[in-house]
Amino acid sequence: MPVGETLPGFIYLASQSPRRSQLLDQLGVRHELLLPDASEDAEALEAVLRNEAPKTYVQRVTGLKLQAALQRLAQRKLPPAPVLCADTTVSLGSTLFGKPEDAADAKRMLRALSNRPHRVLTAIAVGWQGRVESTTASHGLPFLTCLTMKLMPMWPPVNPWARPVRMVCKARRRHTLRT
Repeated sequence: MPVGETLPGFIYLASQSPRRSQLLDQLGVRHELLLPDASEDAEALEAVLRNEAPKTYVQRVTGLKLQAALQRLAQRKLPPAPVLCADTTVSLGSTLFGKPEDAADAKRMLRALSNRPHRVLTAIAVGWQGRVESTTASHGLPFLTCLTMKLMPMWPPVNPWARPVRMVCKARRRHTLRT
């Protein structure tokens, strides 16, 4: 950035995740959402390629989301500001776990992960003035045995499949520890 030039007082968050927005709020980062419109197929960006490693997947998807968001920013002629994108995935070995398609798929994922360690990978990228900075974090986590029938009622009734399976088990563990 040239000397004397200042950053805008906000960033764009190109994420539909309410949790990412909440985290920025908690950090005191002013942000505006830069979400895809109905004509964009945002889910297509998350397609897994054959034999793709989890880290490669999460980095590629984050990069594609950032490219799409930067194009969206230009097309909408919005005021310039840094654009933040991220993607998180859960993996068990080389198997990626995306969003479950339905209750049966969620139960299948829970059974596969139950009592086995898994990895949570998050890639983030920021685009600003033609530059891109990115990083990836990977954490190994234990996964407690889950009783899937007891977990299902804890899911929110509206679009429960948008949440990763791991969040359901986290909620169950917190609930179990409090009672």
